Amino acid sequence: MQFEDAKKMGTVEFEKIWQDTRAMFILKLEHPVEAESRFDTSDIQWDGEKAVGIQFPETSNIAKAFNHKGDVCISVPEEILDFVFQKENEIQEEIRQKKINQDFRFKLNDSDTYGIYNGISEFDIDALVSELKKQYPTFLYLFNDDIAKTLSSDPALKQMAFENYIAYPVNSSWKEEYKKAHLEAEKEKKADGYGIIPNAIIREKINKHLYDEYNKEAEKEKKEEARVNELLETAKRTGEKQIISKWTEPCNDPKEECSTDICHYWAMPNGTKKETRRHTW
Repeated sequence: MQFEDAKKMGTVEFEKIWQDTRAMFILKLEHPVEAESRFDTSDIQWDGEKAVGIQFPETSNIAKAFNHKGDVCISVPEEILDFVFQKENEIQEEIRQKKINQDFRFKLNDSDTYGIYNGISEFDIDALVSELKKQYPTFLYLFNDDIAKTLSSDPALKQMAFENYIAYPVNSSWKEEYKKAHLEAEKEKKADGYGIIPNAIIREKINKHLYDEYNKEAEKEKKEEARVNELLETAKRTGEKQIISKWTEPCNDPKEECSTDICHYWAMPNGTKKETRRHTW
């Protein structure tokens, strides 16, 4: 995308997706200097809530072309920044869809960290878990590391990974004895490697974990609702308020010489619920 103002002329172009994490761009200046440098959205400079330009480090070709000691900020028109942000959003969605629909590596024979990273990585399933959670009406307190641990300990998944085992390639920097040992271990499927688990299988297993968690939370909410209703009935019958819950939290009144408040949530005789707060001194 080309731009020109009274002092500068050049183009900003999308270059590539960097390591499946973000979009990379190139700013090519034609005037007042000829130079080009890469940047991403983290290099955008802001004045309050307004994006005003792109910052390049002193080691960049653009900063060098200006003979600038230190970083240099190149102001560009608003439409250029809009193009950059829009493209970044498109790339992020592309990356997200790729992660949602990818097949998954199940790491095997991890020797570098004593087996800690064997199995499915919580970072690999992050996008898929987030997408599948959208089908439930409430937030599920089931986190990626817990799901990954469950998947990694699944014997069926481990067997599937073992059956399509792929060893990590020999590193040219390894000593000959280590290369030999790796190749020997590879023959017995004992070298560091991984197996591929199809997306549909991982998706199905994650869905089951989420479904079970949702039902468990729904049952807890049902029991809690029944408990509160019983307290409301007791309060109505006896004419005395009943404690639903009790907790402490930091004082909410800076005028009070108090650090902690004692809070109660009551079932009232008139059928309502009420929160009270008592300061401590």
